[in-house]
Amino acid sequence: MFRALVITVLTSLTGSAGAAANMFVYVDPQGTVHVTDRRGDTRFVPYTPGDFERWADGQPAVPHRGAAPPARVEVTATPYDDLIDAAAARYDLDRRLLWAVIAVESGFRAKVVSRAGAQGLMQLMPATAADLGVTDALDPAQNIDGGARYLAGLLKSFDDPRLALAAYNAGPGRVRRLMRVPHIPETQAYVADIMRLWGKG
Repeated sequence: MFRALVITVLTSLTGSAGAAANMFVYVDPQGTVHVTDRRGDTRFVPYTPGDFERWADGQPAVPHRGAAPPARVEVTATPYDDLIDAAAARYDLDRRLLWAVIAVESGFRAKVVSRAGAQGLMQLMPATAADLGVTDALDPAQNIDGGARYLAGLLKSFDDPRLALAAYNAGPGRVRRLMRVPHIPETQAYVADIMRLWGKG
C-alpha cells in the first residue's frame, strides 16, 4: 500500500495565460506533491497528463526525484473554495470531485483559454457556456456554477462517473454511442487523473 499524498498549492494559480500543462510539480521524498505555476525552482518539472495514472499503476514519480506513487490525494485550500463549496452543495456534487475537475482542466487559472477556445476554470466551450446561461466564462463564479451544473447533468446521464468525466472531455454524444471511455489518450489520461485526484482511482 502506498502512502498518502498531499498536494500543496504554492501559488494562487489565478489569472495566468496558458493551460494546465503549465503547472509544475515536485514530489518530495516524503511523497508530498508541491504544485506551482511559476518557473524557477529546479526541483519542479512540468506536469503532464497521465502523471497520476502512472503513479497509480505503481510507477515511480520520475522525474520527480523518485518518490513513491501515492494511494490517494488530499485536497488542500484553493482561492475558489467558497465558490466550489457553494456549487457542490447547489448541484449535489462531491466538492472534491469538482476540485479535481478544475485542477485538471485549468490548474486553477481563472483566465485561461485553450487553443480550442475552452475558457476559464472549468474550460467551458463557448457553445456550452451559452447553453448554460454563462455570460462571462472567465468570471470564476459563473464558470464554476455553469461547469458544476453541466457536470451534475452528465453524472445523472451516465451511471459511471468515469463515463461522465469522459463525456465532459470528449463530448456526451461520443461517449453515449460507445458507452465506454473513448480510446483517446488525452481522454483516458484525463479521466484517470481526475479519478486519482478525487480519491477514487
